[in-house]
Amino acid sequence: MVKCKYFLCLLIGLGLLPCGFAMRPVDSLHLPDSLKTVYETVVDGKEPDMESLIGLVEFLQRKREGYDYGILLKDFLLPMARESASSYYKAYSYYLAGVYFMQKDDFEEALLYYTQALDACQPGKEDMRLKTLEIKLYFAIGAYWYSLGDLQKALESNEMARALNREAGDSVFDAYAMNNTALVYLALNENEVALPLFAKNLDRMSILPPDVYPLTLTNMAICYIGLGKVDSALPLLSESLSRARKSEGNYRLSNTYYYMGKAYALKGDNVLAMQYLEKGVSVSRRFDEWEVRVRIWMEGADILKKEGRYEQALALVDSALSAATLANNLPLQMAAMGMKSALNDCLGNVGMAYASLKQYLDLVKRTNMEENERQARRQLLQSEFELARQRMDFEYKNRELEMRNRMNRYVYGFVICSLVLVFGILVLLFYYQKKKVEQKNQLLEEKALKDKLELKEKELVNEVMLRMSKDEVLKSTIKDWLVAGMPCRKRSVLPCLL
Repeated sequence: MVKCKYFLCLLIGLGLLPCGFAMRPVDSLHLPDSLKTVYETVVDGKEPDMESLIGLVEFLQRKREGYDYGILLKDFLLPMARESASSYYKAYSYYLAGVYFMQKDDFEEALLYYTQALDACQPGKEDMRLKTLEIKLYFAIGAYWYSLGDLQKALESNEMARALNREAGDSVFDAYAMNNTALVYLALNENEVALPLFAKNLDRMSILPPDVYPLTLTNMAICYIGLGKVDSALPLLSESLSRARKSEGNYRLSNTYYYMGKAYALKGDNVLAMQYLEKGVSVSRRFDEWEVRVRIWMEGADILKKEGRYEQALALVDSALSAATLANNLPLQMAAMGMKSALNDCLGNVGMAYASLKQYLDLVKRTNMEENERQARRQLLQSEFELARQRMDFEYKNRELEMRNRMNRYVYGFVICSLVLVFGILVLLFYYQKKKVEQKNQLLEEKALKDKLELKEKELVNEVMLRMSKDEVLKSTIKDWLVAGMPCRKRSVLPCLL
């Protein structure tokens, strides 16, 4: 019995070990009290409230301090999202999962969850939270295509986000969308299009994080450098450096130093250019930025090559090649190997130049193979995304058609009700007019009958008066006749008879 208890405790401990291991670093992040409660609930093996768990995952995602919250996401949030009846919680959970896999460079999983998030957004488009989330999703999808190098798709996604944001009217989203769109144009080397977008966004920097302002200045300077206007780029880079130094831990500072050195190199001031490039190397070492460091070394090697200092340039190229190999960046390795071959050729090392050229050609083949594989995967992802978009468009059109039919039914019903009402009013008016005419005719008939009665009464009175007059005359005549025809002794009796 005792052994069974120990065995059970061991199983429970092993079951909670992943959660405990995942949560152990959370104490160092200084979680708010509400999120600490969620953290303790998860550690105890209980199911937390979904809204609170989303808040915890979002908080850890913003921190970006090396904490892997994937266990929280995969074992708790996503299973709860699949069973949730709320479209918003479901869509937002999928969105957080897509961002997580983007940070892990797992682009297939990221696109899968972004697509599921867009699907979940469709049924409740009247909810303002879902509209805002859909804008975020198109931002994220734009970043996804940008990471894969499909700049046209990234541009379309950013433009879609801006179009959706015109209805929402969120100035922060619009500023981010304009900045992302300008970055895509910058990557496409369309500097004339990107420059006014960056310049317009400078007026709205108060609503963006502080480190975005120096980055925007640097991007504007890059546009000027691309357009050959180095004198216009230098003041912007100087202001960017002064602002970036005030923001401690700004990892974009090394990139600004790189372009400062590049600008001075284009002006022909190689001394200042090398000074800024050296500062960029020191900053990149502090933030462990391998790719920026490789580009700085390559720029320095190019400056030294122009001055004829081939051996020093070759040392920088070797450092750049080592850093590019550690970063596993084939394009940078290929560029460094090509420059190494050219420098060995300048030094007269024909054998080393040939070996470097051969390695360069091997890297080109490998790059082409990887690019073909990447292109095939990109096309597959694009087809999956397009299918999801078509499905969403189909559902949206069906819903729009249903809404239009419902609206048509409402309109038809309103028209029919209006016609019935008008017909009823006309019937009532007709009935009222008819009653009015009938009452008028009745009054006329009553008046005519009254006049006729009055006339009959007058005739009757006249006839009575005439008869009375005749009777009087008759009586008078009889009296006179009797008086004239009787003897005198009987005349005294006559009044009695009469």
